[in-house]
Amino acid sequence: MVGRLHGHPGNVAGNDTPAGCASATAGVPYVSPDKPSTSSAPADAFPTAVPGQPAGGLSHVDDLGKARMVDVSSKPHTDRHAVARCVVEATEKAESLLDSAEFSKERMKGIVDAVGQMGAARTPYLIPLCHQILLDRVEMQLDFGGRRMQVLATVEAHDRTGVEMEALTAVTLSGLALVTELETQARIMEVSLLLKDGGRSGTWRTQAPQVTLLLFAGAREAAGTGRLVLRAYDVADVLAQAHARFGSGFKEMERVSACWVNSWPATAATALVEGDEVALLPPVSGG
Repeated sequence: MVGRLHGHPGNVAGNDTPAGCASATAGVPYVSPDKPSTSSAPADAFPTAVPGQPAGGLSHVDDLGKARMVDVSSKPHTDRHAVARCVVEATEKAESLLDSAEFSKERMKGIVDAVGQMGAARTPYLIPLCHQILLDRVEMQLDFGGRRMQVLATVEAHDRTGVEMEALTAVTLSGLALVTELETQARIMEVSLLLKDGGRSGTWRTQAPQVTLLLFAGAREAAGTGRLVLRAYDVADVLAQAHARFGSGFKEMERVSACWVNSWPATAATALVEGDEVALLPPVSGG
């Protein structure tokens, strides 16, 4: 899902968690921000120039060092678009609860949707100095990948200022709702802005987390190495990149392998954070 958002071939395989890694490339995109970029800035560089201030100045601080709301009255209304994500990881104790009959994933998706919608709309009341924005669209998605849950928020508006804070607030509150639902048997691993678009600064995209793919047996032979360092948001993206680089030999190996992230089983939908190790294990044979 997030892989396609950032130009990678991989994608999360839908809302239903796959049984294994074999369906990693059968993804359904959540958003398609195919809007032309008006900026050539690098992916990891935020714009620093603020109208009426020296480059690098803080727009929410006046000449006397006091906090202020930025005056955007002279800026034109443009289409604004932002995507943010929150990754929540359940503890080992709560791992079985995620697949139990009493834990309804559809109910959790409903909670995330309601909390995210409310959070985006109430951002000016929760975060000081945020402008009130008439939001045109707030869309939430919750994906389950083993012990990890990934919340995505897409927010759109036609206004003088961006909707990054609304998207970040939506996923943060939704992540806290998941932690509460699991009775503190979960933790928030990451909250990040994936994309912002619109306005003077154009399009900005973040870099995906850097992760390591560990290969064994046939997959290692196909790749010619046991370790690959990649940037990916989920296991599906990691596998898709490996397929693209090493061809059919790797794909055949992946069909009969198990995926692990760090020390626990994963699926194609498992979200990744900086420093994760993704292991592709060969099938066990023999008596």
